[in-house]
Amino acid sequence: MAAGKSSVAQALAERLSPSVHIRGDLFRRMIVNGREEMSPTPSAGAVSQLELRYNSAWRAASAYADAGFHVALQDVVLGRYLRDAAEVLAQYNLSIVVLTPSYETLAARDRDRPKTAYGAGWTAGRTALN
Repeated sequence: MAAGKSSVAQALAERLSPSVHIRGDLFRRMIVNGREEMSPTPSAGAVSQLELRYNSAWRAASAYADAGFHVALQDVVLGRYLRDAAEVLAQYNLSIVVLTPSYETLAARDRDRPKTAYGAGWTAGRTALN
């Protein structure tokens, strides 16, 4: 969170044609009632919804790629899920970009923007699945 994913994915999509920028977090935000947020100690429901989010994003990316689009799929994908994404999307000309800013950079980016990425037990140096 606050690493620059949206900026990098949008810039990449703008350089390719035809292209689409898929924001994985949109799949989380589509849950209107019953959403369980990820936390440093996630519930089974939160993990299940995370997996649903990832699978939905990967299917959307595949559909656009199959239709001839270059796809910039942006999300926070950690641990075994990164391997899973690479396996699911392996049939495509796949490049994985991992942003690893320092904790200080993350904290500064979060502090200097209108929305906050960290809260509810999160810090720039702590993730639920690492």
